[in-house]
Amino acid sequence: MSLTMKLGIEYHIWDACEEGDRIILNYVCISQDEGKAYAIAANGFILAGVPVEIEDDRPEKEDVLIPGPWLRELARAAKKAGLSQIILSLEGDELVWCQVPGGERRMVQVGSGSFPDWRKLRSNGEEKPVSHLAFNTDLLLRLGRILGAAKADGLRLRLHGQKSPIDVALLTDPKVWGVLMPMSAGWDTEA
Repeated sequence: MSLTMKLGIEYHIWDACEEGDRIILNYVCISQDEGKAYAIAANGFILAGVPVEIEDDRPEKEDVLIPGPWLRELARAAKKAGLSQIILSLEGDELVWCQVPGGERRMVQVGSGSFPDWRKLRSNGEEKPVSHLAFNTDLLLRLGRILGAAKADGLRLRLHGQKSPIDVALLTDPKVWGVLMPMSAGWDTEA
């Protein structure tokens, strides 16, 4: 049984990982949903999903957790070598990257545990009119960069209520998606 994944380096999914105390959020989760495969990362404030090409003949299509910092290193090496994607293979409980000129192989142990249920944060509900909304603009810009947005690309925001997660989409690439958590704001007080 094998699993091979191809991830484009135009997406910076590893930058959505938390590098802190919540160990599970230090990982990028490769997950399959409704016939599509995504690389997913979160830090508690943002959630990002980008497409992954996948060949998986495992009987159980379990998620695979890959350390975010390791993916960042691979992306840098791939870019330096003039490559546009990272190709990973699962061998037992180790991921192997062998796409470096000269045949160098890099390995890492996959993570264990359960990644947060990202499907619950992605809203498919109807949009609701919102009169006031607060969110961190730095996080929105960061999310745009993670999804591969260039400076001139637009982001589409879908609002589902003042306290509901904000759906973020890149206008130029409908395959990528993100979620931005709103900030609480005291609208009853004057600034």
